[in-house]
Amino acid sequence: MKRKILLAIAVSIFLIEGLNAQIEKKDWLLGGSLGININNGNNGNNGNSNSNTSIAPHIAYALGRNSVIGLNFNFAIIKMRTIFTTCL
Repeated sequence: MKRKILLAIAVSIFLIEGLNAQIEKKDWLLGGSLGININNGNNGNNGNSNSNTSIAPHIAYALGRNSVIGLNFNFAIIKMRTIFTTCL
């Protein structure tokens, strides 16, 4: 019973804070994403492998209430390897 009450209080706090999360003038917003994908595959004698790595930082400035201007940067490295073999 005590856990249910604590859970209800925690959920209520998060909901109330979310209601107050408005973007105001002169606020800075920072964010971004990271990604890594590695694929090694073998198909009989043929094998393909690739790997992708990316980083994408974001920055924005609030011009007014709920109005922002910002920049997104994307940087990625892609490596691909294809092996073809034939048997006669």
